[in-house]
Amino acid sequence: MVTTKLLVPLDGSAFSRQILPHLRRLFPPEACALLLLHVAQPPVSADALAYPMSVGSDYAFYTYGGVAGAAASRHPIYDSEELQDFRRRLEDELREEAALFREAGYNPTVSVHFGRPADEIVSVTRDTGADLVAMMTHGRQGLSRLFSGSVAEEVVRQLAVPVMLVNGTDDTAPASGGEREQ
Repeated sequence: MVTTKLLVPLDGSAFSRQILPHLRRLFPPEACALLLLHVAQPPVSADALAYPMSVGSDYAFYTYGGVAGAAASRHPIYDSEELQDFRRRLEDELREEAALFREAGYNPTVSVHFGRPADEIVSVTRDTGADLVAMMTHGRQGLSRLFSGSVAEEVVRQLAVPVMLVNGTDDTAPASGGEREQ
């Protein structure tokens, strides 16, 4: 059986995880190799905190927990440790998602990258030779799309491989009993 290399960008939100049940239904474990990808912005250093920041739809800035942490980040070792710790936390979140796939018979891998989400998704797709990218989209139109941008739209425009987009709902409340939908 042919194995499809499937790249699945997740951002840690319940919204992005809405893609997972679709993948389980459409791609049997023996037919795909899953790569779960989280793209984030690294924590903002103390030097950057002195400047005003603009926040777009595809940027989530993580800042240090207080003035003392920001001041200590001026030291390159602290800054590096903070970044490594942040990466580990994001990888742990992805491993939780991967564990659910393993229980269903899949063999997923996880990867965390820092940068602009659309650019990193495109880069990882090309670097890994992924055959398909599967991700959620808010399905915004008109002015809301103009002002907030669309990572999914940028990915589709830049890639020659198929991109499976699922228009999600903002109803991402946890299932009864506090369990995540699988």
